[in-house]
Amino acid sequence: MHLKRYKITAKGKPFIRTKKIDIKKYREKKEEYNRLIAKNKKDSKKISKRLLNKDSFLPLKKWKNILKDQPVFILGNGPSIGKQNLSLLDNFFTIGLNRIFLIYQPTVLFWQDVELWRQESRRVVACNSIKVSRDHSDPQKLFINYKLKLNPPMFNHTPELLHGRGNSCMIAVQFAVALGCSPIVMVGTDCKYQDGKTDFYGKNPDHKPYTLRMCEVAMTWVKKNCPVEIVNCGKVEYWPKQKLEKVVEKLKETKKSPDYFRKLFSK
Repeated sequence: MHLKRYKITAKGKPFIRTKKIDIKKYREKKEEYNRLIAKNKKDSKKISKRLLNKDSFLPLKKWKNILKDQPVFILGNGPSIGKQNLSLLDNFFTIGLNRIFLIYQPTVLFWQDVELWRQESRRVVACNSIKVSRDHSDPQKLFINYKLKLNPPMFNHTPELLHGRGNSCMIAVQFAVALGCSPIVMVGTDCKYQDGKTDFYGKNPDHKPYTLRMCEVAMTWVKKNCPVEIVNCGKVEYWPKQKLEKVVEKLKETKKSPDYFRKLFSK
């Protein structure tokens, strides 16, 4: 079979290009393409059920005080965390911020900026942590979401509604308090750069000139207002510095199996 194709030349005159098309092969390729599209959709649903299924977990409002008096380690991205032995935390409840998955998979992966999803979506999906993000930072609504109000920050003890902008650790502290956690151990919260590094993995392109200042303001607010004990295993200057190994030893009686917390949050 022959089909005619018309094209306008540079001189404006039409010419006829004749091309022989194998209809059978054309239909086979089209069917193959349709099967591929259907398979991709099916695979996407499987991935959602296995890794992204937020419906497997309790809604955030039911997380309130679910970890009463359970210690939590909040893992920031400051340069100092790259030198810590995070395997010590395998049997504790951990909330890891932003790109912490590059070196450790916490109990909960927590973020507020949509740039993380835009830049690291594959790694976020591959991470086995329970994923909790701000609603606007989860465009496909794959994960557990909280709403984030504008400043001023406050402790309203509701894990599904947090307050304040400009510092992820401050928001994670609110989240941990709403879950009933105590004490809160901060690891990798530095509020300073080191050897040109903004974060443990190098230079964060999303850092702004005011990022460090916002960190200082946030930590000042946490120190003044946090209703539970803060333990500092980072480089931030607002609390006495403690070694992670000694803190872990002190809290060893609160250890739980790795699956304990995941089952606790599951339906």
